[in-house]
Formats: sequence, structure tokens, C-alpha cells
Amino acid sequence: MNDFKNFTEKLKEHAVYDLDLSQFDDYFSDIKHDIKTLKNFSREMNILKDFFKDINVADIHLIKIDEENYQLDFGHKIQSQITSLKSYYAEIDRKNSILIEKINNDFYNGSTLRLDFEIEIESNNFNKMHFPINLPTNLKNISLGKKIFIRTIEKIGFTIFSSEDISIDAKLTIYSIVKNEKSLFSFIKDKNIITFSSLLNFNDIIKILFMWLELTEYDNLILDEDFFNVYKEKIKKNKKINSIYDIFFKKYY
Repeated sequence: MNDFKNFTEKLKEHAVYDLDLSQFDDYFSDIKHDIKTLKNFSREMNILKDFFKDINVADIHLIKIDEENYQLDFGHKIQSQITSLKSYYAEIDRKNSILIEKINNDFYNGSTLRLDFEIEIESNNFNKMHFPINLPTNLKNISLGKKIFIRTIEKIGFTIFSSEDISIDAKLTIYSIVKNEKSLFSFIKDKNIITFSSLLNFNDIIKILFMWLELTEYDNLILDEDFFNVYKEKIKKNKKINSIYDIFFKKYY
């Protein structure tokens, strides 16, 4: 901005033109203000990102709204930052539609920015989870989605996923959980996954697992090896689950 002002002053001094540039002062002042506002908003969004990077799974809380809907709460510090950002966003939205469009493009792929964190859980369908509101783009790839998944499963005990009705981001998160997360037990059938919290007891896991499997063929199952290692003795005493693990190990090992 200073460079442009110096340039126009030099033009005046050399009499290149006789226009009165003072008429543009308000225009350039508005631009300068918009740039400052955008920088401030981006800075606040990055502060929120840093807060989320450091959050522990145990610091994520589910607040029940009704039978199938939960609000996520991340503690006072993060919730205060979210509230401030919502107010700041609303103020910008009232005053500058062009700037709010830029913010939406930068942080929410062009849609209206949402800073609400909610989960829908189908309790009559093995606690299948839905996330009606996507994460802002700057809050992705920081393991926040993974931490939310883990905490939610810890609280509700188990859930199911289907590769046919979840986003690419969710698929990557679930793949990481199934492959690496020792606090969860996952069983895969075709394109479907059921995942249990290790806090759930053995008998409940077995009961729910067979309710999910029903009477289907077991040859195409991929079983959780960590579950077997934790409950090896109990599995050996349970004829049904033991026979399924026998088939699994013979097929894949």
C-alpha cells in the first residue's frame, strides 16, 4: 500500500497527469482494512488449529442433545476460541459479503463456514455415526478427526462403518484407526467394519459381534488380532468365536 502511495505521489510531482487521487483514499483505506481483517481472522483460525493439535482424546466430551444427537465439547479454552470466531465471522458477514466469500473459500471450500461440532448416532443400527458438519479445511490433517472418532467410540462402546457411505477423509481416518489404534478392536466383513472400545467387556463384544454378523458366511471375515491376543484364553473357551479365529488364521497365515 505504501509503495502504491509513493508511486502516485511521484507521478504528481512529475506532472504525468493532473488527476486528484485523493478521491481514491477511501477506496484504498477499505482495501487496507479488509486485508487486516482477513489476516486477523486467519490468525485466530490458526490459534484454534494449534489448540486442536494439542488436545488429548480424554479432553473431548460428548454432550447428549437427544436420543441420536450429540454436541462435542473441547473444554473452556477451545470453546471460548470457537465462540469468539463465530462472533467475528458474523460481524464480517454483516459488513462485507465479498470478504466473507473469501473466508468461506479459504476455510470451507466455498460454503458457509461452520464451527459446530456435532455427531448423529443411529442407536438402532449398531451406533452408526454421521458427521453432518464437515471440519474446516485448516483443521484437517491434524488428527482431530481421529481423536473425535476414538473418543466417541470410547463413550458409546462400539460403532459400524461402511466404505460406501463415508467420505475420503473419513476412510483415511478409519483406516488409520483399524491399522494402528490398540485401544479399539475392529472386525471387517466385505466393505463393512464394526469397531469396539477395549473398555467394553469380552462378553458384550462377542454378543454384539454375532448380532452384527448374523448367519452370514465367516470365510470373508478379517478379525482383530489384538482382540485375540488380549482374550486368547476366553476365546479358546468359546467354541463359536474360536472356530472363526481358526478359519481366519488358517486362511491368512
